[in-house]
Amino acid sequence: VPAPASIEASATSELNRESLRAGAELGLVKCVGTSFNLYGLSLTSADHGAFLIQLTTLLVPVAQAFQGVPIPPRIWAAVGTALVGLAIFTADPSDAAASLTGDASCVAAALCYALYDLRLFVWGKRVTPLRLIQNKVAAQAALAVTAVPLLAYADARQFVESVTPSDLVALAPLVLWSGIVVNGVAPFLQVGG
Repeated sequence: VPAPASIEASATSELNRESLRAGAELGLVKCVGTSFNLYGLSLTSADHGAFLIQLTTLLVPVAQAFQGVPIPPRIWAAVGTALVGLAIFTADPSDAAASLTGDASCVAAALCYALYDLRLFVWGKRVTPLRLIQNKVAAQAALAVTAVPLLAYADARQFVESVTPSDLVALAPLVLWSGIVVNGVAPFLQVGG
């Protein structure tokens, strides 16, 4: 694996068509994944949602193997063991809060997140981490801000009409954490920033 400095040497830091395309692609995949995740969590139990989202960590090595990346036997053993545990846990008939639609949506989110991780690695070689993540966060935010009124107009309107300043103060740390730390700092560090 090349050191971040060597990645930086061949990557562009310019705001150009390639860096915009990279940010748009990653922002779209992450926005769709987050939408599936939130929808799934609204229909299934938190336990199921959390376990199913972790499929991401299993899907990435499988996808890499299909791309010709050698995967050590211990990773294959871990993937197999985790899949068996996941199947046993999510097949639990005593969990009345879980729904098949919610579980399927969480699996779709995991697929999106795995694709995101794989594409982040690819784009991280071509666009500098700071430019890549700036463009990704901007695209993701623009998509989310656009999608909410289009897909959930009544809910968005009700929220805007009923939100109080104290509600906004309470939400601000959550929005900043998700927007800056989860969707900005973590992927920036992931690509060698």
